[in-house]
Amino acid sequence: MQIDIKYVPIGTVAEGYVIGDVNLDQNRLEITGPASKVNEIVRAVVDVNVTDITNNISARGSILLKNADGQTLNYDSIVKNIDNVKVEVVVYPTKEIPVVYTASGTPDNGYMVTGEIDAMPMTVRVAGPANLLNNFNELVVPNEELDVTGATENVEKDVNLRRLLPAGLSFEDKTFDGKAKVTVFI
Repeated sequence: MQIDIKYVPIGTVAEGYVIGDVNLDQNRLEITGPASKVNEIVRAVVDVNVTDITNNISARGSILLKNADGQTLNYDSIVKNIDNVKVEVVVYPTKEIPVVYTASGTPDNGYMVTGEIDAMPMTVRVAGPANLLNNFNELVVPNEELDVTGATENVEKDVNLRRLLPAGLSFEDKTFDGKAKVTVFI
């Protein structure tokens, strides 16, 4: 049976840092042995301690076989084609930056922009190589994204912030979809 090898972080990186790319020198494992034992295996993992790290690390880790309950299986009758892999973990610094929203256009006759824009989020945490992060101080939403031309009521828009990030940077929170909810008050 062949199974993918997955990396599992143990602990958390230092505050102000996030795990970026993770590379394994081998990502597939071949397992042989009695079918009753082999069929219990649902995952192959390599644990790597990342507690409080602030720099990239390279480590060799033993491959652990896990069952559906997450328990480690140690059967003498199971043979693996490799016992350990090299894992390289890239760690990026993070930075909180403001998101700048500006409206453009002119509302319909008799209406005006109040100058107030309500947006969520107003700041974002981004991560990436220090040389890119150091030169990135604000995320500017192009004013054409918030065009109020001809508006007679508040203009509400969803803005995709992810596409505004420079190449090489990402949001610290991997679950954040990159969408900002913006209201321009008319």
